[in-house]
Amino acid sequence: MRTSVAKVASLIAGDDLSPTILLDNLLQRIERFDPAVQSCLAINTGARDQAELLAREVRLGRRRGPLHGVPVSVKDLIDTAGLKTTYGSTLFSNNVPRRDAKVVSKLKESGAIILCKTNTHEFALGIESPPTKNPWDNTKIPGGSSGGSAAALASDLALFALGTDTGGSIRIPASMCGVTGLKPTYGAVSAEGVFPEAWSLDHVGPMCRFASDIPLLLECMGYPKRIKRVPGRLRVGVEKAFFERSSKAVASAVEAFVDKAVSEGFIETVEVRLPLIDEINSAHSVVDTSEIATVHRQLYPANRDKYLPTSAEQIEMGQKVRAVDYVEAQRFRSKALTQVLKALRGLDLIVSPALPTVAPSISQVKKMTLADHYEYTMFLEPFNFIGLPALCVPCGFCEGLPVGVQLVSRPWKEDVLISLAQRYQEVTDWHVRVPPRFNELTV
Repeated sequence: MRTSVAKVASLIAGDDLSPTILLDNLLQRIERFDPAVQSCLAINTGARDQAELLAREVRLGRRRGPLHGVPVSVKDLIDTAGLKTTYGSTLFSNNVPRRDAKVVSKLKESGAIILCKTNTHEFALGIESPPTKNPWDNTKIPGGSSGGSAAALASDLALFALGTDTGGSIRIPASMCGVTGLKPTYGAVSAEGVFPEAWSLDHVGPMCRFASDIPLLLECMGYPKRIKRVPGRLRVGVEKAFFERSSKAVASAVEAFVDKAVSEGFIETVEVRLPLIDEINSAHSVVDTSEIATVHRQLYPANRDKYLPTSAEQIEMGQKVRAVDYVEAQRFRSKALTQVLKALRGLDLIVSPALPTVAPSISQVKKMTLADHYEYTMFLEPFNFIGLPALCVPCGFCEGLPVGVQLVSRPWKEDVLISLAQRYQEVTDWHVRVPPRFNELTV
């Protein structure tokens, strides 16, 4: 899909594109291609009636909001009234919420149509999102826990999608599938009506192709600030430790991103090493598992056999955390934030690989321990713990699989991240590439 959400919304508003035709095109693609990807859990059977209503309103000169008639795919962790929402668990296989999550309500108010629910890892507690496959290679995982949303976007089965991120769950699949995904500043988008993984770490954010669409999407999701493009050359810290921990091929792809941005005059760079990263990741684990255990304290004891082994392991780890250790980890957050912001002085943002490697195979992941999963979160968790905005943008390929770059800035500085990503995407095409077997969505 090489047309931005903003362009689609403009075409609909001008009555140059029917919401019904657009929806039908997406539904036909899902029927044709999704059996191989398995990104969609449930289709909204009322979507076509809604599209027809919105099309009539356009003809009458009415417009509900900036996303009037634009379809959105919603992660299965997020409540949708009248549409099955399982949280990735067999325990909720027949759950149909009565109310929308707040972010879904906001999108509906803007005129968006809920197209479908996208698969998530069980309770968002992993990096896989089964049964979803990576569209670039069906033997690879799409990443998790927002894997269904990323896979749908990469296959052109969605225009934009909602994800959540507690330790990387937007940025992991965005990197592995080659799409754009933002974890905003903590609390910038409401998590009300989203099944919690760990409430003090959970973030809700948009996933799409074009970084230029993110300001519009955030506005319609309830983000409280207006985002404007930031002009001029940005001063960027290149986080060397993350490059050194990455594979040579991934590091090379992200270095090429930096070189391109420098040569185009978008940025100037200095080398940095963020402080306390290992300590932050350790504290993140304490907080994450403690809060996971608390969320599942009533559900888990009677249903142990219905949880995936890695989910059960996280819950049981959290049950063993002492209250004093949880409190100390929470107290450490302000120190960690202060130290990282100190390292950001004089800089507009930090750049690093999103992941140290590309997507592993499904068979590899089946053999992994929970500790092995840490490799895929170690560059991402720190920014959940201290609440900074972090954006993942595709920047190349390695072994035929996408590579993502991570951009991080201060709280409420999403505009800086989006501006650099947008400028980069104007001179590259990584973000609009589609696996050849899927061809393109036409609008």
